[in-house]
Amino acid sequence: MKRVKKHKGYSPSALTNAYKLVKETGIPIKTAARQYGVPHNTLRDRVKGRVDPETTMTGSGPLFTLEEEAKLVAHIKLMADLGYGFTITEVVSKASDYAVFLKKRTRDKPLTVKWFKGLRNRWPELRVIKPRGLAKCRALSHALTITLQLPKT
Repeated sequence: MKRVKKHKGYSPSALTNAYKLVKETGIPIKTAARQYGVPHNTLRDRVKGRVDPETTMTGSGPLFTLEEEAKLVAHIKLMADLGYGFTITEVVSKASDYAVFLKKRTRDKPLTVKWFKGLRNRWPELRVIKPRGLAKCRALSHALTITLQLPKT
């Protein structure tokens, strides 16, 4: 028999409201938890200071800082504008190389497609589209026009 994971069945605002109620009025943690429908151990961890009250998600945060991720996304967009769109696998590979370069990961622990899904959630302007047959010809043509427009040195 498969074990079913329990997901939180309460909103982050309910947890915040219960936390405020306990802190402001001194009401017992179990009473506030029952009143707002949140787990009392979760509320207790926040009241006792074991977990930051503003934390709504479990697990570690994003691997890259916002600036690092913005540079990666800008590179992906630039390449797409030039006619060379990366596949999901290529984006994950490039990001893994970037993480190794920044010393945030080692070569034996590359990023996964799950990481890419998180990236897409954080950067909704990234889209995955199927390549078309003429895309490579257009990219070459576009690259030629860019090199022809460069000033001579």
